[in-house]
Amino acid sequence: MHKKWQPIGKSTFEIYGELLNLKRESSHEIRFTLRNINTWSNTQLVEARNLLEKLSQNHLFFRGEQQTIWQQSELTSLDSQKREEIYEKIEKLSQHIKLVKDSGHQLATLFKVESPKTLNELESTIRAARHVADVPIDKPRNLPQGVFNDIFENATRTPDVPKIPKIWFKGNNLNLLKQRFSELQNDYDLEEELASYLNKKYQVEFLNQDLSSILVRCNKWGIFRCFQKKYWQDIKLIMSFRKVIKSISDEQLKNDLEKGIELKKLRCKLADDKYPPNLAFKNFFIRNKPDLFSIKQALIWLEELNPNLPSEVVSELIYSESSRQNLLDILKQLNWQNTTRIIEHGFNELREYFAYPEKIMNTSNIYFQHITFDKIDSFLDKATNELDLFRKWLDYQENLDELKLLGLEAFLDKLKISNIPADYWCSLFLKGFYNSWLQYIYDNSAEIRCFNYTIHEGQIRQFGELDKLQYKFAKTQLRRIHVDEWKKWSEELNTATLISYLKRETQKPRKQVREFITEAGNLILALKPCWLMSPLAVSDYIPPEMNYFDAVLFDEASQIYTEDSISSIMRAKQVIVVGDIQQMPPSSFFSSVTSDDDDEETEEEAPYDSLLAECGKFMKERTLKWHYRSQDESLIAFSNRKFYESQFITFPNPIKDKNRGVFFHPVPNGIYQPNAKEPNTIEAEEIAQLVLEHVEKSNHLSLGIIAFSKKQADTIQLKVKELGRDNPDLAEFCRDDSNKFFVKNLENMQGDESDVIILGFGYGKDNEGNFKQNFGPLTWAGGEKRLNVAITRAKCKLILVASITPDLLSASNSQGARCFKEYFEYIQQTGEELRKEENQNTKADYHFNPLIVNDIYHALQEQGYQVETSVGRSGYPIDLAVIRQQESKEFLLGIECDGLIYKKYPTARDRDRLRRIVLEEKLGWQIHRIWSKEWYENRDSQIKLLVERIQRLEDKK
Repeated sequence: MHKKWQPIGKSTFEIYGELLNLKRESSHEIRFTLRNINTWSNTQLVEARNLLEKLSQNHLFFRGEQQTIWQQSELTSLDSQKREEIYEKIEKLSQHIKLVKDSGHQLATLFKVESPKTLNELESTIRAARHVADVPIDKPRNLPQGVFNDIFENATRTPDVPKIPKIWFKGNNLNLLKQRFSELQNDYDLEEELASYLNKKYQVEFLNQDLSSILVRCNKWGIFRCFQKKYWQDIKLIMSFRKVIKSISDEQLKNDLEKGIELKKLRCKLADDKYPPNLAFKNFFIRNKPDLFSIKQALIWLEELNPNLPSEVVSELIYSESSRQNLLDILKQLNWQNTTRIIEHGFNELREYFAYPEKIMNTSNIYFQHITFDKIDSFLDKATNELDLFRKWLDYQENLDELKLLGLEAFLDKLKISNIPADYWCSLFLKGFYNSWLQYIYDNSAEIRCFNYTIHEGQIRQFGELDKLQYKFAKTQLRRIHVDEWKKWSEELNTATLISYLKRETQKPRKQVREFITEAGNLILALKPCWLMSPLAVSDYIPPEMNYFDAVLFDEASQIYTEDSISSIMRAKQVIVVGDIQQMPPSSFFSSVTSDDDDEETEEEAPYDSLLAECGKFMKERTLKWHYRSQDESLIAFSNRKFYESQFITFPNPIKDKNRGVFFHPVPNGIYQPNAKEPNTIEAEEIAQLVLEHVEKSNHLSLGIIAFSKKQADTIQLKVKELGRDNPDLAEFCRDDSNKFFVKNLENMQGDESDVIILGFGYGKDNEGNFKQNFGPLTWAGGEKRLNVAITRAKCKLILVASITPDLLSASNSQGARCFKEYFEYIQQTGEELRKEENQNTKADYHFNPLIVNDIYHALQEQGYQVETSVGRSGYPIDLAVIRQQESKEFLLGIECDGLIYKKYPTARDRDRLRRIVLEEKLGWQIHRIWSKEWYENRDSQIKLLVERIQRLEDKK
């Protein structure tokens, strides 16, 4: 269950927890497949999570709810240089689009027409405007240059006058004008033709004659005309005007007369004010002669004038010199040819970023000349304003590509068509990821796949029963081996002699043990293979040549001088040293105390290295972690944290009562007399009263008293005896050979234990109110170890009795005194502050992934129960406990999982049998075990079983 599957680096238990936590956070789910899930490492998972978190920030892009025109760009990157380049090119194009748009609006305002919306429309407007600007003009005729010409130029200047009469703009009469011009031109052409013809033959006076009468007479001429006088008179008259004297035929003469008559009529016609062409083109006559070129030019201009321009407006515009100038200024400012070239170049530059920008602007396959200025402006504005959005888009695309490279394409496809909020995307992926890993684990681990909690718990019960039988079997087996070895040894040749020797020696009243062992050592070893002796007894009774012990085991090795152990070590093949380096070292205290007058408070002994300390320098260490003595964790919590780095396995109590734990009993009026035989009589009397109270209420519990000095221990012993004279029960309980009571001081209580311990500090203020920071053996070297022994002797309850409070203790140079100050503060606060600190440390140090525990916690809370997690002060707490009474922290049920605490126990005996025995049989816990696989797969039914168990316990209460 706790095997780390690689490369993900998570166990099945952790994956269960992750999935339960994710399901509790969100009910959303997407089923997808991850290829090669067994190749996914935790690094890839973290990378995928980070990428999905980034993707969720771009969910609008992902869902298509946010877009940018740059999505259609050919660009795949954007740096600061490219950004500035884009800004510059778009700004240049935008300025020229604004220029043409504004110019078009100005032109439209001049012509009072609708503003052109496209470049194509503007081009048509500009052509029309240019045509209007090119209206035929009578140039100004200035006065001759003179001295004062520059000064009076404006005053003397004749204004430009358009050649287009205003009347021409009224009505649609262009065709009529053209007809009139054609008529006028024909008539003047004919007049010129006739005049030219006649001018070559006749003098000018010829036309002044009555040519019509002459022609009438000529038409009457017959063959006898030569005989008529009038004929010769007319001939003479006509010939008098001829420039060339030459014969002329009558027909030719008549023809000339006809041309002359026609010319005269034509001139009369042209001179007639009512002649229609004269009326139409009167402005074009110069000295009674029409300027046919100007008329034709004007007609051509009018014909080419854009019919969409209002004629009245054009008329007003061309006749207003300022308006004409304004028009010219607009056209000059626009510089259409250069501007269109720049715009075209700008669009070509846009195509470096967009394959077909016009299609983005207009969603159709047309060129930019046909796209409205508004759409172009909108596109350019967006292109500029959305560059930051484009940067995000590029990041989003990169993000998307990286996710696809990781193999999340199927997940992304399903995510896109879902309506699941972006906040849940990461948890959706994690669900699918861990589900895939869990399926992979099931496929590759039949043990986990086929786990059944009912069968497993049956196996645990069976193991527990067999493990108990194993102890009995081991004892029987050892006896059998011993018997077999004895039989084997007894069959040797000299065995009978040694047995006879043994029988004779046992009959002697005074026995020489060393001689006896020398003579019959093999016999004794065969009969009793295990010997229990002190190091001094080994040296005294076992001869040095007897060196065939298989092993020597030193207990309480911290109290043994190294030199005292040599005699034992040299007689064995193997050495096992057992002890606690945090307990008292060997002491010469008692050997140095010769009388009651010795001042133990001022005499500091030199430190000694113990056998344990020496062996710790080179021998392999094994730590015994289980702590059985303390039936309340507060008794060992301080030492566990202070001296053993919280490595002890301790067990919490389901109920907190006054007969368990640590307590402070103050003696405010206690006086300490350093040199007196009885240093603190008042405190000793108070302790004696506590002993009496114990005998009256709890005499079934053993009691030990530990004083911090030998004098105070003697004083306490004396006061108890004095009180016992009037209390037979007290005297009986405290007799010298009692196995339920002792009074000792710091130096001689190692190895002792009792249900209840009273610690008598003894030191305090003297009669003058002075308080000396000198506490005898506590302040000596190793004083903290003496304190550690003293405060760990109690099995149920410890009472610290003192005449001071911890605030009087200074930060002494003595480590023992500093440690006692901390312990005193802990006792005074009943350990609550330490409890908070330890709970925080425990959760931080050991609960790297308590997700299943958290899920159970939330499930119970939803059922209305008060629950506490990590109940206990060591690194092996109970995972959860249901609280029965919040005020007293009484626990109804403890809940344990097969999680990290379960995993920390190295053997099945530790985790499945011994731990339960301590919790359930010794401390009275009700324990409910939850298996992670069963909880994950059948959560609802497991909750139901758990609630039913709690209800049954509540009913019993």
